Amino acid sequence: MWTARRGSLYHQLWRRLIDDYDYDAAASDSQEHPSDAVLVGFVIANIVGLRYYTGTISGREMVGLVREPLNPYDPNAIKVLNTRTVQVGHIERAAAAALAPLLDSCLVSVEAIGDEGKIAPLKPPKEVIVSELFEHQKEGLGWLVGRENSCDLPPFWEMRDGSYVNVLTNHQTSERPELLKGGIFADDMGLGKTLTLLSLIATNKPGGFPSSSTSNLQGEDERINSSSGRKSRSGKTVIKSCKRRKLDGGEVQKNEALGLKTTLVVCPLSVLTSWITQLEEHTRPRSMKVYLYHGERTREPEELLKYDIVMTTYTTLSAEFGDPSSPMKETEWFRVILDEAHVIKNFGAQQTKAVIALKAERRWVVTGTPIQNSSFDLFSLMAFLRFQPFSIKSYWQNLVQRPLDQGSKSGLSRLQALVGTISLRRTKSAENGSKGLVGLPSKTIETCFVELSAEEREQYDRLESEAQNTIREYIDADTVLHNYSTVLHIILRLRQICNDVALCPSDIKSFLPSNALEDVSQNPELLKKLASLVEDGDDFDCPVCLSPPLKTVITCCLHTENPETP
Repeated sequence: MWTARRGSLYHQLWRRLIDDYDYDAAASDSQEHPSDAVLVGFVIANIVGLRYYTGTISGREMVGLVREPLNPYDPNAIKVLNTRTVQVGHIERAAAAALAPLLDSCLVSVEAIGDEGKIAPLKPPKEVIVSELFEHQKEGLGWLVGRENSCDLPPFWEMRDGSYVNVLTNHQTSERPELLKGGIFADDMGLGKTLTLLSLIATNKPGGFPSSSTSNLQGEDERINSSSGRKSRSGKTVIKSCKRRKLDGGEVQKNEALGLKTTLVVCPLSVLTSWITQLEEHTRPRSMKVYLYHGERTREPEELLKYDIVMTTYTTLSAEFGDPSSPMKETEWFRVILDEAHVIKNFGAQQTKAVIALKAERRWVVTGTPIQNSSFDLFSLMAFLRFQPFSIKSYWQNLVQRPLDQGSKSGLSRLQALVGTISLRRTKSAENGSKGLVGLPSKTIETCFVELSAEEREQYDRLESEAQNTIREYIDADTVLHNYSTVLHIILRLRQICNDVALCPSDIKSFLPSNALEDVSQNPELLKKLASLVEDGDDFDCPVCLSPPLKTVITCCLHTENPETP
């Protein structure tokens, strides 16, 4: 369970990215503003005439505005182009009348970005998924399928004069950028992400075509637009396949997943039972073949590809990372799903390197907390998703992290555009002005005081006195910050006494860590423990300030400490 402090920090960071979009900085990635440029304001306007044009936009995609003074129907006309320079429609007449004179006089520059639309719901095939999905789960399934089947250019890519240009790096290539079939599924805990993902596996089969039984939702007029997973502008969008669609260079996209069907699910060991339970509860028996790659397991990749789902753990992947004959390395998966993916936030950990090295066409990051400490937590997720250029550390530092650290709006706008395009985040209840899905009533907190028994009071008072003496010693020696973990440990033990005296040792000195530190290089056992902690990806975040330590040591009693906590 998240503490209030950590949960609040996460929500502040995440809602800042999702909700408080900085419109004045949104398009600063594609061009530099003059040093004397100032924000005049922003206008929210509708795009009209959608049914007359072929261009489409996904949520929060940057769009171009071009004046059409010779338009026979409206001399103030401003057409809207998507990132591939295909016309989507026109700015509504009232807004165009106000903007056109300003554009014509060259007094202002206008930049625009599309907002998120309503996600079209989708039903999974009943021959596989026997449970009825909630409406938000159907919409989530529609978004997942739309992300996987999209043939649009990845964010920040444009087509110019027959070439593809990245507007952030100005990199130009004649080859179409690799499709980004996946993203971040970041729904709040308790909204049924596992069932939604099982529905994705059952629905979106290899070849890019969702199951035929999924179109019978709210009539035939509300199918899924494969480019964005949202309702089409005409209400009658046929599901498209990247395999047969003509792309912007005249080339036909090859479906690399042809013949593959296996989805690899990677999760912590404690979550494996949840997946198994969900499979038993929500899927028809024998409708999907599942293999548990844990403990005694096969070494043949061909055997794994016989199954619809293969489940394994981060620890198993980490243990086999150095084994060149590991089936995990050799197998080309149709889809990889990282559940509780925030555990790979440590980019240097072996388990992170192991999941990044997996071969797959479709990649999903699933976590209710994609950001825990800072925006840099997202870099490992970008590396797994292989979302270039953000999957390259130097580009992430230059385009996002350094501008953010320096307080530049460009870094925030890039991160907001990135997150808004490839992630889906919904919450159970309203928070920070957002609309929740479940509509829970406001939280009611009642404080009840319970009188301790005579034995509990005696034990509590005695340990409290010893704890006060210990903390007073730290204060006198000015070492409180160096021993913060001990202070928290004392508080924990005192709380345990309030529940049951059997939970707490009788002598407080018995659980206080030693102040003696030992050079790890002189103790092979400590060296081995430290190496295993780093390789397994255990983080050393300070439980008080939630920041990584500046220097980590292990005491001779194998207690991990940070003697330089700020």
